[in-house]
Amino acid sequence: MRLMVPTQALWETIIGAGDYDTIRNYDELKYIPQAFRNGYNNWVTNNIDNNANLNIGDALDHVELRRELLQKIDEAGALILMGTDAPQLFSVPGFSIHRELPKMVEAGMSPYEIIESGTRNVGIYFKDSADFGTIETGKRTDLILVDRNPLEDVSNIQNNSGVMVRGKWLSKEVIDKRLSEIEVSYN
Repeated sequence: MRLMVPTQALWETIIGAGDYDTIRNYDELKYIPQAFRNGYNNWVTNNIDNNANLNIGDALDHVELRRELLQKIDEAGALILMGTDAPQLFSVPGFSIHRELPKMVEAGMSPYEIIESGTRNVGIYFKDSADFGTIETGKRTDLILVDRNPLEDVSNIQNNSGVMVRGKWLSKEVIDKRLSEIEVSYN
């Protein structure tokens, strides 16, 4: 099986092609421990800010090559799986996927293909498509109830009313309340 999990956004951060002024100020960082944030910022200071050998041109060329590879691999019909390798360098679980989606768009993937990479393809990869990956009677109920059509713009996934996890509904209000609790615990 030909397979790829792109992790384009994380890779850009690791190789020095990220906008670190922006990255250091991601709003979602408030949902991880301060020690992690300090570690991430120290990593940037030690590996990016103070790295005289870093060649941003080479890093940007590498980003473009990875974008082209994702495009060609997708065109060849390989199984693409959505993923971010979170938690890692500035990649916060539940949020980092929204950094990955535009990278997949830049590689020419359609909103349908991108959504499929995080749903149906996952069921296929784990050889459990009878249990999850699509919405069908008898399958595990996991879904995001979106407020706008993600097939028109995949970033509409961020605009949601809530999620269903294993058949349990979590409204946007419940999620926001839990996120507030997490933020308080880490600040």
